[in-house]
Amino acid sequence: LGYVFIYFYGLERRILVDNADHQIVAEEVLRLRGIYSTSRSFQRYSSSLLWLIVALSAKQSLLSAAVVEQIFATTDHWD
Repeated sequence: LGYVFIYFYGLERRILVDNADHQIVAEEVLRLRGIYSTSRSFQRYSSSLLWLIVALSAKQSLLSAAVVEQIFATTDHWD
């Protein structure tokens, strides 16, 4: 799982530093969440990144409605 987190941090950097590829990163994080669904820490970190992507993408409509619906559907815990 350590290598998955290193990969995840690269995706996170793509959003936070480069401000690019919102749709692609969101789709990849959703895919990874399906594979590593038993890791609570990965679920927590990835959920936070997905919602950050939604917030950053909202004004420019960078995400498709289908991806936003998947993010809603995969959110198990709301704070």
